[in-house]
Amino acid sequence: MTMSSPRSKLPGMRKEDIEISLHDGTLTISGERKTESSNGEKAERTERYIGKFRRSITLQSRVDANKVSATYRDGILTVTLPKAEEAKPKRKFRSTPTNQTWARLLAVPKLTKGINMNTLVRENRDSELRQNEHFVAPVASIIERGEGYMLQVEMPGVNKNGLEISVENNELAIIGRRSLPTVEGTLIHRESRRKNYRRAFELDPSIDAKKISAKIDQGIVTLTLPKAEHVKPRKIKVS
Repeated sequence: MTMSSPRSKLPGMRKEDIEISLHDGTLTISGERKTESSNGEKAERTERYIGKFRRSITLQSRVDANKVSATYRDGILTVTLPKAEEAKPKRKFRSTPTNQTWARLLAVPKLTKGINMNTLVRENRDSELRQNEHFVAPVASIIERGEGYMLQVEMPGVNKNGLEISVENNELAIIGRRSLPTVEGTLIHRESRRKNYRRAFELDPSIDAKKISAKIDQGIVTLTLPKAEHVKPRKIKVS
């Protein structure tokens, strides 16, 4: 039995916030990415999209709805759509939509305006590594906390083994190499590039580079950047 497997990049989602439906030959993927900020946190800069999303794909072949399944790993949602037994082999999707059609199907999030990075980090895109290997610059968000900053970078398709983080000459470099399973069958349509990720920032002296920590969950790399002791507020005891 043949099947199709659409994939969507949905980094930083919870499984319970993703909805998948199949009705009258149309596959619909929807959900909502919720903010993780809490009281006392200040967004220094954000490029990440927060809010509701919806995407519909019209299938040309009949699908066995009882056998549809989905997996969500490393920020990548994969939906497996087995063809019904009586369906004849044919293209799974309609002909490639025009740019106007894609604009209606997928709303491109806009970057937040009017937010400066101040002196926390300054992006550095020029390096020998970028010249030797092609990378995609992932979107990021910076949030100020009481004791430091939180830097979040979207790298869907990257797991812990494909993540490289280094600090050299006051530059924080984050490289993510995707680990995607081999696609079986014929590729019908692709919007995302298979290039790896890289983002570099110049650290401000107010950050204690020796105490930087990182974790990755569902395609979101979260780095904790503690403030150095000499810039933290100090209480003076009155004698």
